[in-house]
Amino acid sequence: MKHSNIPRTLGFRPATGLLTDRLFWAAISAGLIVSALLAAGELTGAPRSIDVYTLASLLVWYPAIEELTFRGVIQGTLAETTTGRKKWLGLSVANVAATFAFTLWHLLYQGAPIIITLAFPSLVFGFFRDRYQSLVPTLLLHSLYNGLFLAAHWLYT
Repeated sequence: MKHSNIPRTLGFRPATGLLTDRLFWAAISAGLIVSALLAAGELTGAPRSIDVYTLASLLVWYPAIEELTFRGVIQGTLAETTTGRKKWLGLSVANVAATFAFTLWHLLYQGAPIIITLAFPSLVFGFFRDRYQSLVPTLLLHSLYNGLFLAAHWLYT
């Protein structure tokens, strides 16, 4: 990979047309519904109280670090290969590999039941990474999903 291609590989570019993309809005709606269902079933495992630092971490820092790592470095690098660009059911191999790594990462600090719920949003994040060649949609969705998850948890508990 050439040095000049690093920003492109990592997805440092705008996502033109994102806010008019019906699939993007469908992904937001789905996140809202799933968050409510998980919270209603008391499956979130979210803390009952939270400080400002933790809230900022969940809404800003964790999504930024995780998206840069999994959708930027892993998916972006694999997407530059012939194998990584291959698709199955609309999902790239690069996306599936990044999702696998993302899910394993979360096993380090979260319980197994909640991990199952992380694979699908991760595939959604990766889908939009492929669609826009940008981290903008993944960052927005990841932060929004975390926020919806917390809000739904607090509303139901």
